[in-house]
Amino acid sequence: MKGVFLCKFDEIQGYIPIEPLLINNDEILNNEKLLQEIARNAIGFGSFVEFCSFSLSGINCISRRFSVSVQAARGGSAIYSLVIIANEEVIKFKTLLLETVEKLLDWKDIEGYLKRLYDAISYAETPLYKEEAEGSVKDSVSEEIKELYIHFMSTIGPGEKKEKLLINPRSNVRTIKESVGNLFGLGPNEFYLSYGGVTMEETNLIMDYDIKDDDTILLLPTSTAG
Repeated sequence: MKGVFLCKFDEIQGYIPIEPLLINNDEILNNEKLLQEIARNAIGFGSFVEFCSFSLSGINCISRRFSVSVQAARGGSAIYSLVIIANEEVIKFKTLLLETVEKLLDWKDIEGYLKRLYDAISYAETPLYKEEAEGSVKDSVSEEIKELYIHFMSTIGPGEKKEKLLINPRSNVRTIKESVGNLFGLGPNEFYLSYGGVTMEETNLIMDYDIKDDDTILLLPTSTAG
């Protein structure tokens, strides 16, 4: 058994899976309660960890939470999670999961990317993404990069506030900024991120700044931006 789907938190419906649900087991596909419980664990608002693996009712799950900019959403973004489920070890799919999340950040061709991921975990010989280069086809799934635990310190409002977050260095600053804004209750236009005295540009990747495990990134009010 294998499956791939997106889920999100809805203020009215709660934790919900989102169509299409690419699951090759009808019993699980039709078990709405189980899928909602998987979604609740995958979104995991009680935890600041973006990536997690867990098991429910004998089903192994691996998920990656991420933010998508939505103008009408509170805080300027909506929180989703991409989930892979299987009746076998799922940690081996981590690189495929992270690679697909990076593709989903632009929120285009969602169904296409989910189907590619499903095929990649279902058929070992199927590559996730291909690129034409110098007349040959090259697999574009990049080598896995170690995720980092980063401290985020806010100087906005009374006193200093600090949170710790597990991030993927391949994420762009915009995505991390939205996740951090949700943690501190700040809108994306209220602050900017600074590392080592340098303003972090939203279009850059975290890895562009040579940030190390346990480093600290500051949240500074937009009014102080130079």
